[in-house]
Amino acid sequence: MESLLGSPAEALRFYADIGYPIPAYTNSADFFIQTLAIVPGDEIKCIKRANRIINEFMKSKYKLRMREYLQLSNKHFHSQLIEHSRASIPTLIYALFIRSFKQNLRNPTFLWAKLIQKIVMGTFLGTLYLRTKMNQDGIINIKGALFYYTSELTYSTVFGIQTFLPSDFPLLVREYHDGIYPVICYYLSLIMSYLPIFTIDGMCMVCISYYLIGLYPTSTTFLTTLLICILIEWSALSVGIMLSSISPSYAIAISISGPLLTVFSITGGLYSNIITISKSIRWIQFRFGYESLIINEFSHYDNISCLLSSGQHAAICEDSGKSVINNLSFEESNMYMNMAVMLIYILCVFIIGYSGLVLRVQLAR
Repeated sequence: MESLLGSPAEALRFYADIGYPIPAYTNSADFFIQTLAIVPGDEIKCIKRANRIINEFMKSKYKLRMREYLQLSNKHFHSQLIEHSRASIPTLIYALFIRSFKQNLRNPTFLWAKLIQKIVMGTFLGTLYLRTKMNQDGIINIKGALFYYTSELTYSTVFGIQTFLPSDFPLLVREYHDGIYPVICYYLSLIMSYLPIFTIDGMCMVCISYYLIGLYPTSTTFLTTLLICILIEWSALSVGIMLSSISPSYAIAISISGPLLTVFSITGGLYSNIITISKSIRWIQFRFGYESLIINEFSHYDNISCLLSSGQHAAICEDSGKSVINNLSFEESNMYMNMAVMLIYILCVFIIGYSGLVLRVQLAR
């Protein structure tokens, strides 16, 4: 039975009206408990007091008001409930992106390590090939510098990104099976949070070393080189995320990465002439970034000296940028197509990684 339904002030007023005023300096909660409690050894008196309070409440204006509230609520009891819609996919992606971005900011060691590494390597590369002259020795140096761009942006990115998922996978499994968000939202937000990190560091390396090396000094060529290097790093990022997503452990991802990157390096165009590769394995070649860098750099040179740095004539002379491109079995018309292929490659590899991640999450519980 009810002894009162109302505010604390109304309760104190009601109890005072029926002969139970609260003493001064008394906690109101303790007062109500002591007034309504059944004390052992004094049950009859306590029960009579409780019944009297209940009877007084049944006759009071507070009971009448409560009855009116109940009648009013019963009229709307069968009304249609308002259905709360779930957050939209863009909202979930944005929220998860903010969480991932803040998580990256809480690990400044990783951010600074990548940035400092690229600054140091850019400075080292620029110093190593400082002001390279365009002669026969210079051709070799520039081809090596451009291949180093490809290698540095690939190896460090693939191995640097593979630790991102193993630590977060249990959290992803729990939150997905709790119905908080679909896997696609987590996957896209994580990619978006890492893209700036794996873009700025590569840009720093290229910006520092480009003019130190003495590559072709026009803004168009420089910006094109920068764009190609960004696509190379994004390609490596997609491979690293894909391997981390489909591999059941970090150790397995690392063991797969080594041989895969070795194959990419061998078929990249510097260590082997791609036209001599057997047709059965020619599809493996991963020359798109390096070929674009070579074409972008050497297509501007119509006349290259056949002298070596020692002053002697080279036995085999590549007397123009076109000769350099042709001797590597590259084609000038492939540059922009290669950039488009890299974009398609990035999307396809991300899709493969997403498919593997969904399968792992589904099987995890």
